[in-house]
Amino acid sequence: MKISSLFLCLGYLFDGMTWIAVGMLTAASDTRFIMCVGSLAPWFLLLLPVYFFSSYLHISVSQVWLIVALYCFFDFAIYWLRYKSGAWKNDYVLEDPSVPTQES
Repeated sequence: MKISSLFLCLGYLFDGMTWIAVGMLTAASDTRFIMCVGSLAPWFLLLLPVYFFSSYLHISVSQVWLIVALYCFFDFAIYWLRYKSGAWKNDYVLEDPSVPTQES
């Protein structure tokens, strides 16, 4: 029970950091990347591993919480690496760089 609580706390920690990283990318208008990762990561990094390990390897509840904590960490890592790479700087959602703007 204590180890499950530790994994749960780690999951919450990394989930909160994920929200911060997603907020920074949202403010930078990198919403397409957020949508793709937010749609695919839970399936491939959380649901499929939990299903496989619990159905076929019969892991314990504590080990399921470990998978959840690892998912939260890798989810955060994906968003943080996107932010640190600077690839979001090339996304123009609010303005079209090919259209000249009129300045007063």
